[in-house]
Amino acid sequence: MKKELKAALGGELKKYRSIPFWSWNNSLDEAELVKQIDEMKEAGIGGFIMHARTGLKDEYLGEKWFSCVAACLKKARETGMDAWIYDENGWPSGFVGGKLLENESFRARYLEYTAGEFDESAFAAYVKDDKQGFVRVTEKQAGISEYHNVYLRVSPANTDILNPDVTDAFIRETHEKYYERFKEYFGKELAG
Repeated sequence: MKKELKAALGGELKKYRSIPFWSWNNSLDEAELVKQIDEMKEAGIGGFIMHARTGLKDEYLGEKWFSCVAACLKKARETGMDAWIYDENGWPSGFVGGKLLENESFRARYLEYTAGEFDESAFAAYVKDDKQGFVRVTEKQAGISEYHNVYLRVSPANTDILNPDVTDAFIRETHEKYYERFKEYFGKELAG
């Protein structure tokens, strides 16, 4: 135990070293990425998390992307470092860099509320009744000036993470593509 603690404090054990998010947010260059891995290794870093970020000039999950991931995994093997892949272009995870948003049925839905005049285009409209609370109405009511309108909206920027088809598509378009190409690294240099 004492020997392991000394090794950990001395930086010999990889599992106790830093593993930073490594933002890929410009044009990707394999030689530059490999050089940066060498610099991380020299600085005592135990691994890296490849993470597409805003500013990425190359296609996320395109051929150049995968070629660069391959070069980094190879370098991780050579250096004994752990490689991790963040499974999205940006944050939060779950939309494949916008690809899943092309299918409108995969987009998140939400309710929007406004108070004001009756709006027949609303998904639902309610009036406040002192005895019954809020009562749904389908047309303008005599003597009522304030309506509580609820609209069903479709998000242009978020996927419906409660839809199992979205989850299946996300896994198919990310995790399975990584596995097809890099299964020899899974559970070894590719820690997660």
